[in-house]
Amino acid sequence: MRFFGTGSIAFALLSICCSGSEQPAQTPHEKAAVVEVSARDGGAAVAKPESEPEETPEERSRRVHFDSLVMDAHCDSIMRVIDDGVDLGVRSDEGHIDFVRMKEGGLDAQVFAVWVSPDYWNGRAKKRALDMIEAFERNAAAHPDQVALVRDIPAAKKAIGEGKVAAFLGIEGGHAIEDDPANLAMFYERGVRYMTLTWWNNTGFADGSGDEPRWHGLNDLGREVVREMNRLGMIVDVSHVSRETFWDVLEVTDSPVIASHSNAAALYEHHRNLTDEMLVALAKNGGVVGVNYVAGFLDGDFATAREKLKKKLAPRFEALEKKYAKNPRKARHERWDLINEESRKLEQVPLSRVVDHIDHIARVAGVDHVGLGSDFDGFGVGAKELSDCTRLPMITGMLVERGYSDEDIAKILGGNFMRVFERVIR
Repeated sequence: MRFFGTGSIAFALLSICCSGSEQPAQTPHEKAAVVEVSARDGGAAVAKPESEPEETPEERSRRVHFDSLVMDAHCDSIMRVIDDGVDLGVRSDEGHIDFVRMKEGGLDAQVFAVWVSPDYWNGRAKKRALDMIEAFERNAAAHPDQVALVRDIPAAKKAIGEGKVAAFLGIEGGHAIEDDPANLAMFYERGVRYMTLTWWNNTGFADGSGDEPRWHGLNDLGREVVREMNRLGMIVDVSHVSRETFWDVLEVTDSPVIASHSNAAALYEHHRNLTDEMLVALAKNGGVVGVNYVAGFLDGDFATAREKLKKKLAPRFEALEKKYAKNPRKARHERWDLINEESRKLEQVPLSRVVDHIDHIARVAGVDHVGLGSDFDGFGVGAKELSDCTRLPMITGMLVERGYSDEDIAKILGGNFMRVFERVIR
């Protein structure tokens, strides 16, 4: 297993992030000015005045991070709200995200995913998705000083300028529309601004990457879905789709697409990751790939060790299935907790591996086509140092250490996704 060092700047930022020290002073008006620059110039951060003394690398990292618009294209925190009764307006040591920790980590804009399990909500996917949206709306409405549900970039800029988190909605898994393109307009009206065409499973119109081919890409209904999303101004998300589906989407779409939370197959050949050929094609389309922090998608050695662990744990899995035979959802949660608890005993994947994927995508597709798509609150084991969103400045520190310019870092942190959202959303 070959890992690069975590980096002295990133570790220095970790000590600062965890020390309880205050963030660099920045008024909402100053942040709003940065957002205006990000939207206009593809994410360029406010430049340091030439008259200021020379910065240390750590000082530069913090300035760039907290002056940039930081946008994450995918988290699964709504599941914690609807299933566990979590209030994201209250700081917690559990999970990866809440509105308080987002501010601490400089995370300005977040797409909150509406993911409906195809196993437990078959035939009721649309209702479950609407219930999730309503639960998040209630949670956000209880904290109007912390968060604003937004539907476009002007609203996001306004919220960020007021010192609030800008929260977008995205659907993860096209089974939520129940094979009816008319439901896209309904969800768009409810605030959904992207849809991942599939989850791991096939839908009635597209093949997912974790299922056996059914349509070998998009069928006619799938092409209709993509065209309707283009018409509405809903972004097409190709994370999770099969490679045949990916290529079909690029043939049909007349708008940029995103891969909200995917990685580079050249670094780990997983069906969820994008090949170099796919990265080049997505760049030509004008899209963006959001790098995720899931250990099992970042590194092949970890993924192999985890698969061996699953086989070792098979008897305990079977015991849980018998114990909770009348409650399969509980059985699944117990299995999930068990495999993640044991996986944390394996050799962990470092933060540097996340930045390796960013590096690779930036080299192959171009720095204008890579961003952040954490998958926070949707995985059990991630990159070792990224325990929650307060650690995001460490990514910036490592980008500084690897020689990226302020302008390119700001693009990666959020400017690239902001550009696509501004172009596609109507």
